[in-house]
Amino acid sequence: MVDTEDCPPATTLDIEDHIDTGNSTPIMMKHRRMAQTENVVVVDSESNGAWEFPAVLVRKKDGEVRFCVNYRGLNAVTKKNIYPIPRIDKTHGISWRSVAFHHT
Repeated sequence: MVDTEDCPPATTLDIEDHIDTGNSTPIMMKHRRMAQTENVVVVDSESNGAWEFPAVLVRKKDGEVRFCVNYRGLNAVTKKNIYPIPRIDKTHGISWRSVAFHHT
């Protein structure tokens, strides 16, 4: 257990990636209706994006609910990224911002 009062505030790196779908037109998939017996509150916020995929609620073994999105339609038209994780030569210059804590 780490005492967070002794640790400085953590910083995060905002990383963006472009999903190359080639000449594919935007996909808008219909959302599935959820069972009325589910005692789950889903906050629905409007989006005006061109791409839309259905959300799926999956009950985990411990009874909690996991919110998932079905991106199979997007995966089918996405050109595969030959560098799926950041390359070391691209991240080496920003490593000075990294902080590691070890608590004994």
